[in-house]
Amino acid sequence: MPGRLLLVEDDDAVRRSLDETLREAGYDVAVAEDAEQALARLGETAPDVVLTDVRMPGMDGISLLKLLRERVPNTDVILMTAFDDMPTVVSAMREGAFELLVKPLRLAEVRDVLARVFEDRLTREVATQRVLLDGSSRTTATVVLPPEYPSNGRGTPVISPTGDRILYSSGVPAHELWGLEGLGPTPR
Repeated sequence: MPGRLLLVEDDDAVRRSLDETLREAGYDVAVAEDAEQALARLGETAPDVVLTDVRMPGMDGISLLKLLRERVPNTDVILMTAFDDMPTVVSAMREGAFELLVKPLRLAEVRDVLARVFEDRLTREVATQRVLLDGSSRTTATVVLPPEYPSNGRGTPVISPTGDRILYSSGVPAHELWGLEGLGPTPR
């Protein structure tokens, strides 16, 4: 599931290696050598995900994360660090990082985390397209996902970013799932 990434890494060898690996995996990758360059590239790249080092010359990755939360709140941020220390982990999670990866990076782990972040993004996007069941102020809804979306077959209850309970069910129409009449397929 390709997406747009902005890779921020001051180490040239790591940056080139990750750039090449991520492009081979199908991602549209833009690169930046530091946080300032990354901020300057936001408008031209419109990344879905920023993958950034924590310790860099100038602005560090945690400060970049804070600015990204303000400027592009729908962009997910994954931090990378060579230092597995608890204050960095706590700070990263408190500021809203999706994940914190510890160097040396295992490419399989990077791919797995990116797959999770893009699955999560899809879930959030679908959640914003909810259907009101009875036209009242109640916002409980059923979102029917396309058959290609991974499912355990039972539906997965989640809490949307707005706090509404939404039941995701792959391929099961709402009127069948909840036994509601009048919610069948829309006539064409």
